[in-house]
Amino acid sequence: PTDEQVITAYRKVLGRMLQSYQEVADLAEKQTEWVDYDQMVGDLMKAEDPLDLVTSLVDNIQHYIGENGGVVLLARGMNDWHTVLHSLDARYPPPIGLALEKGSVAAHALTEGEPFFSPHLNGNPKRISASEPLCYGASLALPILHRQRRQLLILAYSENMLIFSEALKYKISNLCRSAGLKLESMLPNLDISQNIFSTGLTSYTRELIYTTFNRLTQHARHRTPALSTWVGMISIGNINDLRTRYRLDDLTNLQQQILMAIRPQNHGIPGIVGAHSDYVYTFILQSTDESSFLGWTGRIRELFREPFAFAVQKREPIRINTGVTRLNGVTEPDEVLQKVKRAVNEAVRMNKFIVEV
Repeated sequence: PTDEQVITAYRKVLGRMLQSYQEVADLAEKQTEWVDYDQMVGDLMKAEDPLDLVTSLVDNIQHYIGENGGVVLLARGMNDWHTVLHSLDARYPPPIGLALEKGSVAAHALTEGEPFFSPHLNGNPKRISASEPLCYGASLALPILHRQRRQLLILAYSENMLIFSEALKYKISNLCRSAGLKLESMLPNLDISQNIFSTGLTSYTRELIYTTFNRLTQHARHRTPALSTWVGMISIGNINDLRTRYRLDDLTNLQQQILMAIRPQNHGIPGIVGAHSDYVYTFILQSTDESSFLGWTGRIRELFREPFAFAVQKREPIRINTGVTRLNGVTEPDEVLQKVKRAVNEAVRMNKFIVEV
């Protein structure tokens, strides 16, 4: 054979070897990918409580979404669905306490009880609420069921809509189904009317509030630069006097009325309110509008100027004391909580409506 034929033959052999190597490498990568996925499902099954389960779930899904997107958890509380948690590496997540609105991607998934995928053409549909910034890319919403009741909802979003391949959708859907089955085994006696992360008074649970708060203190580098966060506590200052004169069901009614009166969404700001201790509530508010926090406190102050009618033919003045601080960058959660507790104690001592530190 001529030199040219030898070179051509050599190139063909080299090409086949390279192609074979690429095929073997791709196959090994795919096998490793499914081994990693099985490990992920196994880790979910090891979760010891519902909060451990959902935090692991959102962070695992974030692994697939990548740096151009995020994962958000919605849960029922305060008589509505709100964003309550997001993955640690979520890119520009929506505010905590953003209320679900009809026509959104999340609302469609909850209505159907099935995963719903939607690209955001010309910024629509919105992921959760019409008050969100312009949406880019695509979103995948997946309800998590407990005994066929929609208990939670996962929303995964990315500015790169091409990331949502059929294989990826399958993996995320299966993770959410596995989480639902795990919830059923964790909470076999949960009544069909009960919510996993809210109390009988409709506020969110203490455990959820503090898990969300701890994540927010670690997440400043990914948060929308214009998004401000306030953390605080509200107490009923004259509760000792009321307890001596009213029955337990009257005091329960009082707490329900107070929770609805201070509900952030009623006053134009996203936020969640949770139980802290008897007659003391913790709140987290987030907004891109600096004036919205002042609007919230101003309206609450006005609401409690007049006596409350919480018992039959009885009206009582209710004294509300509030302590609040603002999150600035990454900080230690315990330090923030100590500041908030000092602020609310100072408000009680001085009989002030609000003390901010």
